Amino acid sequence: MRLLSARVQNFKCVNDSGVFAVHPRVTCLIGRNESGKTAILQALERTNPEPRRPSRFEELEFPRIRATELGSSDSQFEVVRTTWTVDEATRTAIEEFVGPGVLISDDVEFIKHFDGSEKWNVKIDETRCLESNLCDTELPAGEKQSLRDAKTIKRAVEYLEGKKNGEGGLSHAEGELLGRLWDRFGEADFSCRTAIGHRIKSTLPRLVYFDEYTRLPGTVSLDDLRSRPGAWDEPGMRVFRALLELANCDVDTLAEIRQYDRLQADLSAISAKLTRELHKYWSSNRDLRVQFRFESGMPDDPPPFNSGLVMRTRVENIKTGVSTGFDDRSTGFTWFFSFLIWFSQIRSQLGENVLLLLDEPGLALHARAQQDLLRFIEDRLAGTVQVIYSTHSPFMIDTRDLTKVRGVEDQPGIEDDPDDPFADVSAGGTKVIGDVLTAGPDTLWTVKTAVGVDLSKNHAIGDAATLFVDGPVESLYIPFFSRKLRDAGRAGLDDRWHVLAVGGVSRLGAVLQHVAPNPAAVAAIVRAEPDAIVNGRIREFPAERISFWSRYAVGDGQEIEDLFGVEAYVDLVVASYGLKREELAFCSGGPVLSEVAATLKSVKGAGHRFDRYRVAEFLTIRKKQTAFRDEQAVLARFEKLFNDLNALLNGFGPSANQESEEPQFANR
Repeated sequence: MRLLSARVQNFKCVNDSGVFAVHPRVTCLIGRNESGKTAILQALERTNPEPRRPSRFEELEFPRIRATELGSSDSQFEVVRTTWTVDEATRTAIEEFVGPGVLISDDVEFIKHFDGSEKWNVKIDETRCLESNLCDTELPAGEKQSLRDAKTIKRAVEYLEGKKNGEGGLSHAEGELLGRLWDRFGEADFSCRTAIGHRIKSTLPRLVYFDEYTRLPGTVSLDDLRSRPGAWDEPGMRVFRALLELANCDVDTLAEIRQYDRLQADLSAISAKLTRELHKYWSSNRDLRVQFRFESGMPDDPPPFNSGLVMRTRVENIKTGVSTGFDDRSTGFTWFFSFLIWFSQIRSQLGENVLLLLDEPGLALHARAQQDLLRFIEDRLAGTVQVIYSTHSPFMIDTRDLTKVRGVEDQPGIEDDPDDPFADVSAGGTKVIGDVLTAGPDTLWTVKTAVGVDLSKNHAIGDAATLFVDGPVESLYIPFFSRKLRDAGRAGLDDRWHVLAVGGVSRLGAVLQHVAPNPAAVAAIVRAEPDAIVNGRIREFPAERISFWSRYAVGDGQEIEDLFGVEAYVDLVVASYGLKREELAFCSGGPVLSEVAATLKSVKGAGHRFDRYRVAEFLTIRKKQTAFRDEQAVLARFEKLFNDLNALLNGFGPSANQESEEPQFANR
């Protein structure tokens, strides 16, 4: 199963985060200190935590400013609402249990309340569930029809129970059916929806949380660990326990061990495996080897390491031959190695059915090492599990794909009087912003810095040209349609183009300060903003290398969605929002987004806000096989765009003729 979206409410500093999409591979939460990133991750963990981690919410975790609301009715407070997509294996298991066609949608919603109670929202056809239980019975046709008329499992059971207590009682076939319904649905209060939820819960990934402060202690006294109350609750002991479990032993087993060589062989094998992983992703120093030693305490060592059995972790520099204690290494190194131990044990215990929640990973790492960690997350982790991590470092942002990035901000509440200390702040608190380029200046500063570093690196090397687009939505559609065209044997976007979202035409001039003055290395395709053009805010950008979506759009449209045309785009909206086609009917031929937003508001209600990213994500990330009309015409528009962009690369590259005529967009 894969997490699609989440919403956190009523937890610590979070009154309501709002619904935010979760990327199928990696989601990055960025925000300044005290913005609420940790609270978001900790709340998500409670959805389905590791067995040893807390699953309930404590009273002191309710927002303090609203503590009086809690009272005795805490079950009404929703904390975490997550939307998941059911994989093929889970769907098959459900259909074997309740029958084919019962589960209408692969998207299911799981809600957890403050009191720990849970609820599943699953779109089902319960009449099919009832029918699948009736089809192989030997009941007479009339009796089957009476049960079909009950419509639900619960009413069918009530009907059979009533007949059982009547004068005639139940026939043998009716008794078998009642017993089957009790066995399958009794624990779910005879709710098909609840029973399906129980089945899904058993396959739900574990959400496992790891923070910056969880580090392996370099020296551990086993006697102290066994005798001191609460010792196992210390953060570092999670990693030490993981190390022991990798060696297939526990503290009691260690204390009773009588054969040193066998234990040391297991520890050496673990050390060799982790050291190989370390060499692959720790570019700062590849001459290090980690050693685990199990020995008796020495009398002159500080207590409690001066007696009993002691586990020591040391790091040897193979090049110099010098060995130092693990605690004497840099904070960044000890964190990274501790994470390798913990993740190896998680994989060993839970397999790939996990979702990792990493809180400020690599906070103490050097900038280059942070980029190594980002590569580790992308290559090693995201290939098999989903990852959500928080950061405020620009070196932990993958600027190649800003659709993975969400902003986290602590926003003020609704205040009638700013000087009134008792003003309503219930609407404030931590918010998660889907389009990070619309975030506040503090959050956006981190993104700008990351973009600047990336641009400087790419253009200094000279191996990539940068195509500036408006935002994350454009970053989704462009590679998607490029791949689609290439799969059909047609022209896609040249691989030398590095697509980068900058947040609109008005920011193009400012971003150029980060790149070398090579006009062949940049281009832009953006939404037209007349004020920005008139005011000269893009005068630094080469005029012949900027174009607007309106050139390729249908009608008078100004957005990338206008390349679809209204009818084709509405097909995508209907599919992504689960609507019926007749609910979205249009009378005019205006710009696509304004047409859709206005009509969707009339369908969903005045308070509804249309989310264009949701539609783009549905088509391009979730890989739904969604058909839309005029597909060939849409592909032709994108193909024309890509051909124009690729023509701009004439003369670009190490062997390019810099004196050749400068290509440009025609008829801007």
